[in-house]
Amino acid sequence: MRKLCMFDHLVPRKGSLGHLDDDGLPHGFCTVTYSSTDRFEGNFVHGEKNGRGKFFFFDGSTLEGYYVDDALQGQGVYTYEDGGVLQGTYVDGELNGPAQEYDTDGRLIFKGQYKDNIRHGVCWIYYPVSLVLVHFLPMKKCFQVFFLLWEH
Repeated sequence: MRKLCMFDHLVPRKGSLGHLDDDGLPHGFCTVTYSSTDRFEGNFVHGEKNGRGKFFFFDGSTLEGYYVDDALQGQGVYTYEDGGVLQGTYVDGELNGPAQEYDTDGRLIFKGQYKDNIRHGVCWIYYPVSLVLVHFLPMKKCFQVFFLLWEH
């Protein structure tokens, strides 16, 4: 499973581009670069991300979606540094709900559910010559695996 970039503790550094409110906070469309060198381009309301926006992470990955009160809400698209894509449902900035993951060639490799940024419940994992049905049981710290093989 790939690692997702998390951004709970990003601190803006001086030199943000865009409009500022009377308190010097980003307001309107702005580009904010954080001390980690991660960058966010999107809409702000008095320093909080609100509206469409996109994170550009230091490793080359990105996260794009719609922000409400500084947290990603609804459909978001995380693009890995290698070009693979994870499309999922975000609630308060965390993956919660249905998600699909695609490899760099656009082939579906995962379809299932997330809860609190962790794969949860019944999930389908696709390989070139097989399909794996996985039932994640995070509370029990285990999972069940079922393999389905086929020939081309």
